[in-house]
Amino acid sequence: MNDFELFWQDLNSEFTHYIKATEKEMPEKLQLLMKYGKTGKFEEGLDVDLLDDLSCTVLTGEIVADIRGLDKKPLIQLKDALTLFFARLKLEIERGVELPPMLEACFPLIDLMTGVQEDYLTIYELSLLWEMHPNTIRNEVLNTTKIRSELQKKERLVLVPVGLALSLSMERRGFTATEEPETEGMILVPVTSNNEFFNYQCRNRKGFRIGLKGSEFIIDDVTTALSELRLMKPKAYWRRKNTSGNWTIVSAMRWELRTTEEVLGTES
Repeated sequence: MNDFELFWQDLNSEFTHYIKATEKEMPEKLQLLMKYGKTGKFEEGLDVDLLDDLSCTVLTGEIVADIRGLDKKPLIQLKDALTLFFARLKLEIERGVELPPMLEACFPLIDLMTGVQEDYLTIYELSLLWEMHPNTIRNEVLNTTKIRSELQKKERLVLVPVGLALSLSMERRGFTATEEPETEGMILVPVTSNNEFFNYQCRNRKGFRIGLKGSEFIIDDVTTALSELRLMKPKAYWRRKNTSGNWTIVSAMRWELRTTEEVLGTES
């Protein structure tokens, strides 16, 4: 065995050992990564050094696997969790929200992990955010003249400008929008795909009817109804009067802030 082969054998051994050691601690860390990626909710327990180490583990592991013909399966879950994490971070940067210092410190890792700068998302990143197959996104979402004209290409990657990715995400059922913290004079409410939101006008003569068809229940006041809607998983459902005057069920696509007056009425 020559020096080159010995070098790769040692690297492979160290990499395999590190992966096995990491896997013992990964369930909890993966949950934190996935939670932020899926919902935008950041919790303590993640730090830049950890994300740096995990990113390097994935990238180094792929190189070793390609050269040595090794199985990449141990890397897939970790890579997807990291990719989802950084995809969500790109959307949050685009939204202009105030981020914890730890997340701001992650900016240099975005290009390293996702392969593209924070100004773009790949179709694979969107597939993780929307819980859709990449081919479905290509065929159903991006295959329109208006959207296609805004796309960019980098080698074999199709890149979606992050502003467009954010607006498209808000329209997808599989996407969970980040909840904004309530501020004085503002209330967080569920919003439908066509921008209708739950408010005092959703009350009929009996009260607010919320829940899925067949398991609805009636709440008398709007604030209690909102509390119950928050508990509904994976989506909140409620009835409101449509343009024809019929009380039909709608579901939340996201949660957004609205003024107290808009939600509770002028008597609030």
